[in-house]
Amino acid sequence: MPKLTVDDPYTLEPAVSVELADDARVNDVLDRARRAFRAFRGTSVADRVALALRATQAMEKRRDEIALDISRMMGKPVAQGRNEVAGMAPRARPLAEIAEASLAAVVVPKENFDRRIVKEPLGVVVDLPAWNYPLLTAVNVVMPAVLAGNAVVVKHSPRSPLCGMHFARAFEEAGAPKDLVQSLDCDHPTSERVVGDSRVDHVVFTGSVYGGHR
Repeated sequence: MPKLTVDDPYTLEPAVSVELADDARVNDVLDRARRAFRAFRGTSVADRVALALRATQAMEKRRDEIALDISRMMGKPVAQGRNEVAGMAPRARPLAEIAEASLAAVVVPKENFDRRIVKEPLGVVVDLPAWNYPLLTAVNVVMPAVLAGNAVVVKHSPRSPLCGMHFARAFEEAGAPKDLVQSLDCDHPTSERVVGDSRVDHVVFTGSVYGGHR
């Protein structure tokens, strides 16, 4: 498989190398995501909240490691990388706190019957975050998606690929169903194919105008 090599913006030396997914890898990831969604969609909101909180704690426990990875990939000072981990958690926890109320069915009573709006998960959510705030742009999608009962594939910026892996690992350590949150690294043409794949139900993108147009 071809590889993506990320240089350290300070030293200009190679800092991170990850394999870029080919079509077989993409198919495997999306198939796994659909299976994970089917296994997860029926879980209670309370169980999802507990999972999201455990995953947040797992990220916090690896604060220094994550901060160092952020620094060597995109150049943010390590102290600011720690601050980003510290800032991510206060975004994740309020999302968990409002999940029960936000996802509750809306009931409009009528004579002799009730009208009800039930909030169902979408399926497989693909997240395309940006490199400049690699945790904050990702957590805004990953946590709400999981809390709503979806599976997530994080295709992070080629400047910050390890951040997607950190989210996937945190949910694995938190006891999530296998492959519920996955990280995928691929080139831009492959990313376009993923976005258009019928196994993907929702896409969230943070990035350039050009990327948005594509």
